[in-house]
Amino acid sequence: MQHGRTISTLGFAALYCIVIVTGTPAHAAADPNKVLHVAIEAGDDGFDPSSSTNYYSGLIEEVIFDRLLTYDYLAEPVKLVPMAAESLPEVTDGGKTFTFRLRKGIFFTPDAAFKSGRRELIAADVAYSIKRFMDPKNRSPWRFLFQEKQRSIRLRRQRPRPRDRRSIHDPDAPDRHRL
Repeated sequence: MQHGRTISTLGFAALYCIVIVTGTPAHAAADPNKVLHVAIEAGDDGFDPSSSTNYYSGLIEEVIFDRLLTYDYLAEPVKLVPMAAESLPEVTDGGKTFTFRLRKGIFFTPDAAFKSGRRELIAADVAYSIKRFMDPKNRSPWRFLFQEKQRSIRLRRQRPRPRDRRSIHDPDAPDRHRL
């Protein structure tokens, strides 16, 4: 059983690498005559990055969602590179403020929810995702990734907080492509 799981995991990883290496853009529409069906060993637990914990759901989420940054695993040493961001963030305020500029031309998949048909990804969308991830009502199992940040935010809130300062709980999107 374990041997079969290892082989299928390696097969899926190899397939993922082939897709990455061929340079297929994430926003290109799939040719319905060239759809690849891949079996996974377990059911998914949804494709909401803030709540899913299933390994297979995570593999699919990595393919269907753009992240601000990703890793270049071929670099030595491995390094962070922009994905939905235009470049690495501008770090100011002694490392307390990170400013991302979004790449223009990233569009959501057309859906009836977007009355105009095509809708471009904007900074407010990324800010919403972060707020949703950090909202205690959503009980994200991944909040631990920000535990140290949360502790420093609590300490900072004990002091008077200037109105124009933002925290990880309340990211600011001052324009369409800056977060």
